Amino acid sequence: MTTNHPPHYSPNEEVDIIGFFRALGNFFKKSSEAVVRLLKALFYFFVFIPYLYIKRHSKAVFSLLIATFIIGIILDNIKITNYKAEILVSPNYDSGKELYTTIEYFNSLIGEGEFGKLGRVLGMDSTRASAFISFEVEPNMNERITVRSYSEFSKLIDTTYMDIMEYDKYKESFHEQKFDYPQHRITVIASKPDVFAPLNVFFEKFLERKKIFQDRRNSHLAITKQNIRIVENALAQIDSLRKSIDRAIANMGKTGSSSGQNIIVGTSNIQFPEQQYDLFDKKKELIDFLNRLKVDLVESEHILILNSLFPERGKEYSPLLRTYKFFLPLVALLFLLGVFYFIEFIRFLDAIYRQRVHNEPKR
Repeated sequence: MTTNHPPHYSPNEEVDIIGFFRALGNFFKKSSEAVVRLLKALFYFFVFIPYLYIKRHSKAVFSLLIATFIIGIILDNIKITNYKAEILVSPNYDSGKELYTTIEYFNSLIGEGEFGKLGRVLGMDSTRASAFISFEVEPNMNERITVRSYSEFSKLIDTTYMDIMEYDKYKESFHEQKFDYPQHRITVIASKPDVFAPLNVFFEKFLERKKIFQDRRNSHLAITKQNIRIVENALAQIDSLRKSIDRAIANMGKTGSSSGQNIIVGTSNIQFPEQQYDLFDKKKELIDFLNRLKVDLVESEHILILNSLFPERGKEYSPLLRTYKFFLPLVALLFLLGVFYFIEFIRFLDAIYRQRVHNEPKR
């Protein structure tokens, strides 16, 4: 008979377990103390020191803030008002890089004061072109466009590769190459409100003159039109076959043929019923495909699609940095905080110096 003995623990094992939990407790205790000290230091540095100095010099601080606020109101009233307008575009045929390069070129002309050259490029006089302050372009990233782009991408790529290029990785790739995104936002800042509308003509046509994109577009359009003709011919053949089957079925009704017989159409021997050919489903699939081809044909006509247009008048552009009644007091407050921290730092160094001199042995 086998006797089960309870497990035996040696005194050394019990000591090891107690020591482990004691060390673990000390670790958590020291960690919590370190966190508390850090929070106290942050509170002292970011809350107590500013409060201390502002309370000591409250009259000077509030006088400075009120003065900068009043100066900001005056500057806001006399500053030149700027205007802003946006447009959404979709580049075709890998022309996104050319779009970004063109925007950079515009900004370089503005920075160099070459408004005559900018006006000639944009198709306007230099006086109107001199109103432009900056051009910006960025991807108009949103989930809807990204999902649609990924869906189209997955249809073109082999399924094995799709296992590697997951959606998140595909989405992340646009952060490295922004110009590859399907849609972009162009933002223009100008000193006049009525200079934006002529840009519509420029952006609609400026890539049309580039031969490399013309060749790509012409090749794509030719292939698309050929596919449309092939699908239309296939639909015509299905309609012809459908009519032949309908006539054969009508003739069977007149001659009293049984449903189990074969139908002879031309030289083809077609079994009845004709559902095995799925003519209705095939026709529906082809019609859906034909509609997609026609939509693609329309969208592919343009190298750069304008999804929206610049308005006749831009809206006033007043970012925080140009709203002086808020910006100047904020700068004054940050300056004062810098002065307070600098004074506190000097006092800290002075305290260390006195302590060292006091503890230093006399020679």
